[in-house]
Amino acid sequence: MKTAKKTFSAVTILIMIFVTGKSFGQNQKFGFKAGVTLSDIKSDITLPEINPGSIDPYSGKSKVTGFCIFASYDVIKNKFLTLSGEAGYVRKGFKYNTETQNGNGEITGKGSIKNSFSYIDLSANVKFILRKKTVSPYISVTPVLGIYLGNSTTVTGDKDSISMNNDIIVFDNLNTISFGTKIGAGAEIYGLIKNIPVVFECRYNPDLIDVYNKQNETIRNRTIEFNIGIKF
Repeated sequence: MKTAKKTFSAVTILIMIFVTGKSFGQNQKFGFKAGVTLSDIKSDITLPEINPGSIDPYSGKSKVTGFCIFASYDVIKNKFLTLSGEAGYVRKGFKYNTETQNGNGEITGKGSIKNSFSYIDLSANVKFILRKKTVSPYISVTPVLGIYLGNSTTVTGDKDSISMNNDIIVFDNLNTISFGTKIGAGAEIYGLIKNIPVVFECRYNPDLIDVYNKQNETIRNRTIEFNIGIKF
């Protein structure tokens, strides 16, 4: 029920963005894009109560692949600037290795855990663009508010190591809201599809606030997006 309410709220805000944009001009364009994400976390959690029995709870941390999909509407557009309202779904996460030891310091189990987080992103996308006839390159700055929807976990390896490194405490304390800024570069290309600009872009999105709701402990998402889209 909570997830459904969050999704409904995000869709409502997106509709409001579109309606507002249409009220202020007729030259703006809708946009749609989707892509692949590479993400991990910045973390300082090494407490034994979070991952009992491990040497380093996030040793061997690595990026995981996810996906994203966005809809946008250009509210302001001139020769050098485009301001768009944007909303979409993003799949983030991270993967890390685990191991346990016995009383003699001998390793008794190894495994890995892949954690995935789902977010609805609401943002204002500012693009500084150099408009040309064929290719219009741009850089973008995008403050983004993330609404946390839920998580999933995939485990591999030794059963004892996985059970000794259970993330449920961490997940129970994740904030429902995240905030960050996407910094990116891309280009609008004309002529590939008749009368439809095609967009290619790459954006880096580090969280600016902790997503883990406990003092003195830090988890922040870090995500790279590779997107392709169209404007119409």
